[in-house]
Amino acid sequence: MPDTLTVAETNIRSLIDEPVQQFWQTTEIISWINQGQAEIQRVTEWKRASAQITAVAAQQMYVAPSDLLRIYRLEFVPTNNTSYTYSLSFQGYNESDQSWGNLKTLPSSTRCGTTRPTPIPE
Repeated sequence: MPDTLTVAETNIRSLIDEPVQQFWQTTEIISWINQGQAEIQRVTEWKRASAQITAVAAQQMYVAPSDLLRIYRLEFVPTNNTSYTYSLSFQGYNESDQSWGNLKTLPSSTRCGTTRPTPIPE
């Protein structure tokens, strides 16, 4: 059964031998609990969620959610034909070199299906 924040704080205070707040502030302990949970989620890749971002014509860069740990899948669904879904995959330096040669002016891209990659400026 998961602990409540109060139970977790009490357990931590017991471990550090400080049953009542003296040296360590409650806000510090809660911050450590949150940091620990975020680290566990990052390492185990447990937390998964989906997000939708509206694509804008000629816009190459988009802001991801601030709590994003990793992108598992990226898809494009056209608004005029939702029966099609295009899987997108990121290409870094090495992958992009295989697509169009060693052009350092085009360092990374996102590939849509079998079309040529579209450069993403850094």
